[in-house]
Amino acid sequence: MSLDFGEIPAWTTSSQSTLLWNEGDAPLQVTSIALVGADSLEFAIPGGGAGFSLSPGDSTTLEVLFAPVTTGSKSAALRISSDDPDENPLDVALAGVGVAPLEGMVAFEESVRGDSEGSSTVTTSSSISAVEGHLYLATVASKGFASITSLTGLDLDWTAVRTQCSGRDQTGVQVWMASGSPSAGPVTATLENSVDSAVIIVSRYSGVDLDTPFGSIGSVNTNGFDGGCSGGEDDTEYDFEMTTTVQDALLFVAVAMRNRQHTPGPGFVLRDESLAGAGGAISSLAVLDQEFETPGVVSVEGTFSGDVDYAVVAIELRPFVGIAKNAPLEVDTVSRPGLLLCNGIGGEAAWVELASPRPQPARVRIYDVRGRLLTTLWNGPMPAGRTRIEWVGADRRAIAAGIYFVRAEIGAQRFTGKVLVLR
Repeated sequence: MSLDFGEIPAWTTSSQSTLLWNEGDAPLQVTSIALVGADSLEFAIPGGGAGFSLSPGDSTTLEVLFAPVTTGSKSAALRISSDDPDENPLDVALAGVGVAPLEGMVAFEESVRGDSEGSSTVTTSSSISAVEGHLYLATVASKGFASITSLTGLDLDWTAVRTQCSGRDQTGVQVWMASGSPSAGPVTATLENSVDSAVIIVSRYSGVDLDTPFGSIGSVNTNGFDGGCSGGEDDTEYDFEMTTTVQDALLFVAVAMRNRQHTPGPGFVLRDESLAGAGGAISSLAVLDQEFETPGVVSVEGTFSGDVDYAVVAIELRPFVGIAKNAPLEVDTVSRPGLLLCNGIGGEAAWVELASPRPQPARVRIYDVRGRLLTTLWNGPMPAGRTRIEWVGADRRAIAAGIYFVRAEIGAQRFTGKVLVLR
């Protein structure tokens, strides 16, 4: 008769379910399902609140989401109204605690690996956890070097980020990314041709700004930045500079080398390392990272257990930042960027209002409580002052009742707000 969600970071969601069972000998008519109580707006019913019927002995699962937008203890109730003669309405107590949002906290969560020999594919040997809103990075090294033609797994769409061959084309490193609503499972990379050996490492990170996940991206081999695939000379170390662009960025580094072990430079944490093959056909791969509190020039360095042909890719992961306050904006003058939301109560539209002291680019996106992108309201130049953007449903139909999240980018600043639509 109760659901306790525990501690959940603000502006994220957690799901729990309760089972409703008709143990009587007559049909049970549920007339409505609603959220009531002081903090009812911090919870949501993904399936809606429409009524339904349960035959004797039948049951159904009711899902509830906890979606806090502020910190502190929250309580409400899931109220089930029906024609039950002695339990109407039936209240299921809901409790949870909103904690500080995950701002500026890109965190390594886990990694899985796999290898193959004499094949054009390589697959992780185990499944990686499926977590909505996390960033997945798949890194592949091979001997000899062959480009990835496709990468599949987790029911996600994967995108190539950066490829770097080694200075003598003996190996290379390739990084692909994916995010969204995953399903747990292995990840497979398909290469353009069979190779002596291949290694794959898939890493999962939380706290990344999924709208613009990457800042600076760089790659090197023994021929230098974006080095060519021939003419290089093996070396025992690498050392180059990158420039991070935002506060609390995390620099992800993938290193491919042949039959050598890798030692990260100062401050970098080795997250995973693996090799495959035998003798001169061995491929090796290491992934590491380091957080940098302030933006600026940083050193990326590491050493090997001997001279080796290598390739390195470094990617800046940007943290999710900026929680908007639903405070009224000044009408006459605009001194700083801002976001104002209007809850949709009846009618066909809600609206979003942006404010900027000067003309600059802006983008506004709408997400559901599961983090799925529903629509982009605005993507282009915005004039100085206040700009109101109407949000209407498909084909001018009314927007479905529920909780939605709005993410706005105004110049270099980001804001997030919450909209409650009632019908």
